[in-house]
Amino acid sequence: MTADWARFYDDLADDYDAMTAGAAWSPNDGAAGLLAPLGLAPARILDLGAGTGQTARMLRDMHPGARLTLVEPSHGMLAVAGRKLPGARLVLDDAAGFLSRTDETWDLIAALGFLELVPDMYDVLRLAASRLAPGGPLV
Repeated sequence: MTADWARFYDDLADDYDAMTAGAAWSPNDGAAGLLAPLGLAPARILDLGAGTGQTARMLRDMHPGARLTLVEPSHGMLAVAGRKLPGARLVLDDAAGFLSRTDETWDLIAALGFLELVPDMYDVLRLAASRLAPGGPLV
C-alpha cells in the first residue's frame, strides 16, 4: 500500500468500523465459513493489511489461544486495532516490506480487503505463502 493510501485510511480510521458494519463489508463472514470446517488450531496467526482489526477479531474469536500479529501501514487504523485487540502484536508496515524482512512463520495468514491497493499483489501473495508453516492456509 502506498503512503497516499495509508494517509487516506488514517483519516477514516475512527469511522471505518461504522462505515463497514453489516453487509457493507462481509469478506470476514466468507473467510470464517471457509475456515470453520477445516478444524484448524493455529498457534500463530498473521493478519496482513489488518486495518482496524476486523479480520483479526474474527480469527481470535475462532482461535482464542492463538498469538496474533497485525501488519498495517496506516497508523490510525492500527491504533484502532490495538484498542480492540489488547495483547496482539502490532506492526506498522506494508505487507510486502514486512514479509520480505522477516523469517518468521505463521500457522495461518489472512490477506483480506487490501490486495487491490498494493503495487504487486502477486509479490505479496508469494511472500505470504513463503511464511506459512507447513500445511497452513493463506486466506
